[in-house]
Amino acid sequence: MIRDLNCTEFQATIGLSGFALGFGVVPLVSASFSEEFGRHPLYLGSALGFVLMHLMVALYVNTNAFLNPQVRLILLEP
Repeated sequence: MIRDLNCTEFQATIGLSGFALGFGVVPLVSASFSEEFGRHPLYLGSALGFVLMHLMVALYVNTNAFLNPQVRLILLEP
C-alpha cells in the first residue's frame, strides 16, 4: 500500500487499523439491531456494506480516496 499509493507509513497504518477496528466494533453494535429487527435485514445491510467496501478498495487511486469512504462505512454499517 505504501509503495502503490505513495503514502506514509502512518497513513497506511490508519487505513489498516480502521479496517480491523470495523471488524471489532460493528458486530458489537449490530448485535442489538439483530434482536430488534431480526437477522435478515442485518445480513442484507452487511452484505451491501461488504460489497461497497471492496468496490471502493478496488477502485481507489490515492490515500484520501481510500480512507474517507472506509471511515464512513465503518461508522454507518449496520
